[in-house]
Amino acid sequence: MKLDAVVSFLNDVDRVVAAGGRTSREFDRIRARWEEFNGKKTSALDRAAEAVVGDGPTDRFDELRAQALAELAGPVQLASVTNHVVGVVGPRLRLEYGKTAASNHATAAERFNAAAAQLDAAAGLVALEASAESVMYATDEVRLAWGDVPKIAHTLDELGTLVATAAILAGAAPLATEEGRLALVVDPAEAKRRAVWEAWEDRAGRAGRWGRLLAVGAKVYARPLDEVQAYRKPAPMEVRHVKTGIGWGSVLVDPEEEDRVTLAPGRG
Repeated sequence: MKLDAVVSFLNDVDRVVAAGGRTSREFDRIRARWEEFNGKKTSALDRAAEAVVGDGPTDRFDELRAQALAELAGPVQLASVTNHVVGVVGPRLRLEYGKTAASNHATAAERFNAAAAQLDAAAGLVALEASAESVMYATDEVRLAWGDVPKIAHTLDELGTLVATAAILAGAAPLATEEGRLALVVDPAEAKRRAVWEAWEDRAGRAGRWGRLLAVGAKVYARPLDEVQAYRKPAPMEVRHVKTGIGWGSVLVDPEEEDRVTLAPGRG
C-alpha cells in the first residue's frame, strides 16, 4: 500500500465518521502514531545538539548521532523508509477499520433512506417538478413540501456518495463503478432498465435524478450491502430489417424489451 493510497483511505474514513460512522480504539491508536511519525518535523541534528549542551544523561548520544546521520540521507532513502512503514501501517489500518465498516455502511444507508422517505412524502403531496405558479395557491403543507424538494435532492446526492464510499471501505470494491453506485441506492423494481439509466444520468430539474427515478417506477432506497449486485447498463438500441407489406423496412428495437417493445421507424 502506497502513501497516497493511505492518505486517500483515511480521507474516506474521515468522511464516513463525520456522517455518524465510527472507528475502533485500536484504529485510532495506530492512526495517531502514524500521523505523528509522518508529520514529525523536529530536526535530529537539533535534538543531538540540545542533548550535548544540556544537563541530561549522556547514554543517548550514540542513538542521537545515528538519528542525525540518518536525517542527512537523500530523498530516495527517506522515501524508502516511509514506504516501508506505510506498507505495514496501511494494511493494519484497513484491518482495524474492517471491524466497524459494515455498521458504518448501515448508518450511511439509514441516513440516505431517511432522506429518500422525505422525497417520497413530498411526491405524495405535489408534483416534484411543478412550477412555482402552480403551487401558489396550494395549502401550506403542499407549498412547504414543494419548497423542500431541491434541498432533499441535494442531500440525496451527498448521501449517495457517502453510501458508495462506505460500501467500498467495507470491501465492496466491485461496486466502485457507475453500475455499482446505482445499485447501492436504487431499487429498479419493475421499471424498464433503459428508463432507469436515463433517469440516473439526468440531473436536471428540481429533484434531479431522484425525481426522475421515482417517475419511471424505480425506488430510491439503499439496500443492505449483502443484497446489492451491480445493475448493468442496457444493451445498445438495434436497427433491424423487417418484412413489410411492400418489401423490407428498418425499425429501431430496444433489445431489453423484446417481448413488449413497440417497433419505431428507424434508419437502415
